[in-house]
Amino acid sequence: MSVVVSEASRHAVWPDRDEAWMQVRERLAPKEVEIVGHIAQGFKNREIAVCLNTTEQAIKKYLHSIYQKAGVSDRLELALFAIHHRKPVGATICGGRGVLIV
Repeated sequence: MSVVVSEASRHAVWPDRDEAWMQVRERLAPKEVEIVGHIAQGFKNREIAVCLNTTEQAIKKYLHSIYQKAGVSDRLELALFAIHHRKPVGATICGGRGVLIV
């Protein structure tokens, strides 16, 4: 089964990528932005905690705050939003994996 989406309706659902991400990014602390980059790359909470030299519990608290600020309800929705809307501006290596930093 395939779904056909017109150009006009796609823009109604997905506003300008830069604008949508920038609106969310303005609400996020720098560490939260970094965590979003890790989430978009598929990192688990424990892996993020190791990369950021913090605890897994701290990452869970950050994620709760990020979900509220980004207007999403869970990790998958956050990852999809980040992948669709953000434009990476740099990269770093953590645990042998590349991480896009937005």
